[in-house]
Amino acid sequence: MGSEIKDKLGSVALWLYDHKVNIKVIEIELFRDGENTFLQPQVIIPLPVSRFTETGRNLQPTSALWMADGKAWHLDKRCSPKTRELLLKLDELIKEKLEVDGPHWGQKYYVSYKIGNYLWLRVNTRASVLQLNFVVKSKTFAEQDLAQRLGFAQYSNVQSQAEKMNLGNSVFVEESDESRDYIRLRIKDKFDMQSKPFLEFLEQAYKAFPK
Repeated sequence: MGSEIKDKLGSVALWLYDHKVNIKVIEIELFRDGENTFLQPQVIIPLPVSRFTETGRNLQPTSALWMADGKAWHLDKRCSPKTRELLLKLDELIKEKLEVDGPHWGQKYYVSYKIGNYLWLRVNTRASVLQLNFVVKSKTFAEQDLAQRLGFAQYSNVQSQAEKMNLGNSVFVEESDESRDYIRLRIKDKFDMQSKPFLEFLEQAYKAFPK
């Protein structure tokens, strides 16, 4: 059970299920409505058709809409009109300014961009916020400095869920290993994607990709 089941884990779980192991994989998404917080679970395995099955099996739109038409899934189902506008503007800026492979629309919870064959940016789509997850060289960005440059709050894992959800635009820098960090930006609907600080960060994050 988790907020996002990686393809590799899903494939292993599906193999176990196919070999009569009683296993269930559940993805959970968090939603907020006013002061109320809701958890929405979705069983990924077992399903009549799984996104982890090998290429060649028929897709059922009711169980894998993101695989049948990923772009429509993210823009029309996952995003609100405001986050849709943000995502389209981000995509336009990336295509205009950077040489990357993408967007890739075929995942349920995110849209991705690659440099070479490696993931550089994952954009988690939601109705209230876009979460941008960049892979960069270790120690390239300091969280406090980046927050000041962008005018963002600093996001902390020790904050309560209510505090996290009440934050405006926020930034979090997480060390992955000795060679790379993850930069996580949570962007809400009033953010100016064309602001000079953000455009500068976008280009710097591109150049800082750990090749």
